[in-house]
Amino acid sequence: MGFREDYDKLIELVATKEKADDILKAKEEFWKLTGKMYGDEPSFEMRMSAFFDWYVFDREVNGKTPLEIAISGQWPVASAQEQVEIYKGFLSNIHSIFVVKSIMPDAMEIRDLFTKSIYFLNGEDAPLGFYKNAVFEGRVFHYKDGLYLSPALCFHPKDSKRIIKYILKMARKAGETNILPLIHRLSHMNLKWETYRNIKAKDIYKFEEYENKTWWNWFYVK
Repeated sequence: MGFREDYDKLIELVATKEKADDILKAKEEFWKLTGKMYGDEPSFEMRMSAFFDWYVFDREVNGKTPLEIAISGQWPVASAQEQVEIYKGFLSNIHSIFVVKSIMPDAMEIRDLFTKSIYFLNGEDAPLGFYKNAVFEGRVFHYKDGLYLSPALCFHPKDSKRIIKYILKMARKAGETNILPLIHRLSHMNLKWETYRNIKAKDIYKFEEYENKTWWNWFYVK
């Protein structure tokens, strides 16, 4: 079994039909953070993947995420201990904004624009619309002997790279350690850009339009 199979199995195990009411409630929370979806957006499937990523790996109930609850034995994750160990490894995933530095036949080099860390991903991810200097939101997982990306990806327009780097720099200088609210804000900007293609990206990805320099910590999207 490969990364994608193990990843998909985890989502299926956690996001069950029995959790339908909780998932519906969680979707409303997520849309408030990243922008309301209606189902006709070109990136709808990708954004649904982003929702399930958030639901499984980030959303806490009573101080624990669904993945942490599953691993603790309250939900049946898997019968094999090897499977449990794989999912424990998923706890240390890296969710950030990245830029593609280079694409090689067997690997893709990306840089975390917040921490400046460099990662070499398994080359299987490279054909999925990536190109050099592409800026994207993604989640990196340690899996067996390599690094892999979640299928939940958000590609930001080329013209947004400068402002995204600047905002991340400001967050770093402010001593931020949790940039998830910022990631959600940028995702909302991306949805707005996708919806209103007649508006230039630089007029949507703006820092100056918000009064507070830590605007990414606002809970509700305006």
